[in-house]
Amino acid sequence: MNIIKNDNVFISLFHSPYGEWCMIRKPYQAEQIIMHLSKYNIQEYEFGIIAPYEITQEGIAKALGIGRNNVPRILKKLVEKGYVEEKKAHVEGAKHIRKVYILTPKGFLHLKELMEKYGLGKDK
Repeated sequence: MNIIKNDNVFISLFHSPYGEWCMIRKPYQAEQIIMHLSKYNIQEYEFGIIAPYEITQEGIAKALGIGRNNVPRILKKLVEKGYVEEKKAHVEGAKHIRKVYILTPKGFLHLKELMEKYGLGKDK
């Protein structure tokens, strides 16, 4: 398998069992995280936030198959760009308050750009 990296995406080339070359486009990890976070809503209550495990650093890493040690670095960049907001929250099934990550309005605008870029969410 050959992997080519350009400005937008990793492209994997591999030989199919039928002797043909196949190509898979895979979004960068930061883009994958934005797409992942868009699936989750948090519920704000008077006493704080109750959040799903999947929007913690560990949950994001597990859901996307990204190394747990890479997630904080990627999230820091997304927070700096204003796409993601870090909050402390009660997490479903956890005993302690943990950091969770949610998309900002700017993050949702960027998500829309990503969906168009990768041709997702369209009827074909």
